[in-house]
Order: sequence, then C-alpha cells, then structure tokens
Amino acid sequence: MKTSTDPNYCQRVTADDGALGEQHLRDFQDNEKTIPTILTTSQKLSTGVDARNIRNIVLMRPINSMIEFKQIIGRGTRLFDGKDYFTIYDFVKAHLHFSDPEWDGEPVEEEPCPECGERPCVCESEPPQLCPVCGKSPCECPKEPCPVRGMLR
Repeated sequence: MKTSTDPNYCQRVTADDGALGEQHLRDFQDNEKTIPTILTTSQKLSTGVDARNIRNIVLMRPINSMIEFKQIIGRGTRLFDGKDYFTIYDFVKAHLHFSDPEWDGEPVEEEPCPECGERPCVCESEPPQLCPVCGKSPCECPKEPCPVRGMLR
C-alpha cells in the first residue's frame, strides 16, 4: 500500500473552486507530476480534459446521457507509456443504461479455466506470502524517503 503525507495527494475540483481548482486540474493532467494522484470531481472530467494517465474511473452519481457516459469512460482510453488498461468502478450501475454494441463490441465470453473447467475459476489458490520482516501481507514495513524528492517510495 502506498502512503503519502502530501496534503495535495487527493484534490476535489468543482466549478466553484475557481483558479485553485483549475490549477489542481492542470497539475493532475501534467504527467510529469505525481501530485495530485487522486482527483475527485462530479463533472470536470466529462468534457474537454486531456489527462492521459487516468487509470481508475469511479462512477458514484447517476449518469443520464449516453454521450456523457462515453465521454467519462473515454478519459480512461487515453494512451500513455506504461498504461495497458484502466479500471471502471461503477457504484451506480450506469453501464446497465447504456448498452451500445456498435461502440462496445460484442461481449467476450470468458474462457473456462484449463485446470477446473469452470467460469470463473474455482481452483484453490495459494495464500499470499507473508513478509519475512513484518509478517504481514501486503508488507507493512516502513518505507524509506526518496533521497531526491523526499517522497515515500
């Protein structure tokens, strides 16, 4: 688990935030910067924002327009070096309202597991390895600050 003591790690941006909100949005779009890492907004990312390194989209409010839905999801499709995928967390089940086979393509049926033959796989997996130092998984050992930027690694 990553930790950060930077107070700007997560920023909320709304239309009422003015210049400071716009600066947080520009910093988030700047792929050379790592802060803010998380940007919350209700509508700022639905149109006209080019933030290529978006890896997670969280839907927490109803979306009533297919165009807006596609614009929001489209933020995750931007290409960026080292980004192979993005994840959508849809807490409001917005995807159920916007079936569009022409845009989505046909559903891909999951292949059965080669071991158990089930979809999804029901094979037993090995428990995660515990850290030999702290004895936990994931490791909770204290991290060292970066000697150049002073941020935790």
